[in-house]
Amino acid sequence: MEKFHEKLKVLRKKKGLTQKSLSNMLNISQGAYAQWENGKREPNFEKLSMLACIFDVSIDFLLSEYLEISKETYLKLKEEKKNLFSVRLKELRLQHGFSQEELAEQIGIKRNTYSDWENGKCKPNYEKLEKIADFLGVSLDWLFGRE
Repeated sequence: MEKFHEKLKVLRKKKGLTQKSLSNMLNISQGAYAQWENGKREPNFEKLSMLACIFDVSIDFLLSEYLEISKETYLKLKEEKKNLFSVRLKELRLQHGFSQEELAEQIGIKRNTYSDWENGKCKPNYEKLEKIADFLGVSLDWLFGRE
């Protein structure tokens, strides 16, 4: 399992960056950065977001521990991921205590359209996706099961 500070070091080296050059990009001292790589401290959300941009990875990837999975498990997950949006959408709606009609009203659509999204018949356009994510307090990456 790879922890945040270990991933950070690996990603930095893959990019061919020194601690000094990366700390300059982040507008922090090299010593502060070194503490991140040593696991003594962690960046705030703003710096974490900057790291995700620099390394072209998600924040979830940076913070989650890496687990190797078998090819069979990967293929099964990939297949399940097709319907993950619908599953997560319903899960969020229920967690927040909304009916389909109430949530549809909040994002400005008809209930049957919303129902189609939850049943995997179709997916919303980007504008509606942003409204859903903002209203329910999640990222688009999370809604679609991306790292």
